Amino acid sequence: MPPIKKPQSSLKATRPSEGLVESPAPILTNTAPSIIRPMYDGLPNGRYLAEITDAIIVDVNGRPFLKIIITVTGDDVHGLSESFLLKPDFRFTSSSFHKLLTVTGTMPDRDQPLQTDLLIGQQLLLTVEEAVRNGKTYTNIVDVEDVPDDEADEETDDETEVDDASTQV
Repeated sequence: MPPIKKPQSSLKATRPSEGLVESPAPILTNTAPSIIRPMYDGLPNGRYLAEITDAIIVDVNGRPFLKIIITVTGDDVHGLSESFLLKPDFRFTSSSFHKLLTVTGTMPDRDQPLQTDLLIGQQLLLTVEEAVRNGKTYTNIVDVEDVPDDEADEETDDETEVDDASTQV
């Protein structure tokens, strides 16, 4: 769903010594909120660095689903938000639902509820692909990975340089 931008009010409050007084309202030519069409209809097929901005359990035809809203934090579609419905599937480790909970460390213990608030703010790498069913196009999560630790990569590079230098002597 595209973001809805609301115009900001230009009313300013001042505090003279007697109390709070509002400055006169400016003449506004258009006070209706605007709707801006996003650059993409959905995330194109690819791999994205993203952050989960919301996670809730929703009812779809009498069955619970996990709805997550992500915002892309890297690449050329930075800031694009997308929502996904994930069917709860604890049995198959290849399911997007299972991968998401494993990577984020939010897999509940047996007979315990999923705590969706623990998903919010988590950063991950998502691979998405479009699928067409019944004439409709859907964007699906096909893989979930942990974000690589840049510091660990730098430490490994430093150790490699030392090892290379010691073998050359």
